[in-house]
Amino acid sequence: MCFYHDRWKILVGIILFLLWDVLDCTDGNIARLTHTSSPVGVFFDAAAGYAAVAFIYLSVGVEAYRTSDMFGQNGYVFIIIGAASSILDLLARIVYQK
Repeated sequence: MCFYHDRWKILVGIILFLLWDVLDCTDGNIARLTHTSSPVGVFFDAAAGYAAVAFIYLSVGVEAYRTSDMFGQNGYVFIIIGAASSILDLLARIVYQK
């Protein structure tokens, strides 16, 4: 496994996630400012936010599993931690909004 080439993939993933995060914050503000928000837009905005949260921690856990030898053969702990983080973050968002 060549970690050097994986670093570029990780960097591209981080940049794309940050770009999505900035655009996600921007589109809602523009819609409210121009009075063009709609229930469908609100739904898709929330769904995209939930999907990003659901997969970002899990993907970090999988990448840590692939590239780290911290736990040896028990490296799957990273995936479990990532999945638990995703689930708990989603539950916190649901409780906060409802």
